[in-house]
Amino acid sequence: MHNFTDSSFFNNLKELYTGSRKHIAYLSSALVLLVCIALIIFIVQKTRKPKTIERFERELVTEEELLVPDGPQGLRGYITSRETKELWSEEEIERWLTLPSEKELSDLKSANDKIASDIVGAAP
Repeated sequence: MHNFTDSSFFNNLKELYTGSRKHIAYLSSALVLLVCIALIIFIVQKTRKPKTIERFERELVTEEELLVPDGPQGLRGYITSRETKELWSEEEIERWLTLPSEKELSDLKSANDKIASDIVGAAP
């Protein structure tokens, strides 16, 4: 029968933990131990059954009649819809239409040109 205490494997192992490289041996052992612990924790986490939440179906039983909330209130004198005419009358044109001046048209044109150049200027 073979004697394990006299084995060269155990002598080499004893030499590793007592020799000049004992720090490396202890760090390697700690690293292997941490990997084994992490593996065990991972396996245990994967095998656990997820907790299920019981869902209860409830039927709405009311003792009183449900009240519908009031809708948004419109402003006084504000008409939300109206019949539209195909053309305005001369009186409506004078009352509601304001023609822009040359300066306003020029300012609008330069603002639109600036927006267009910003868009096109960024393109390759």
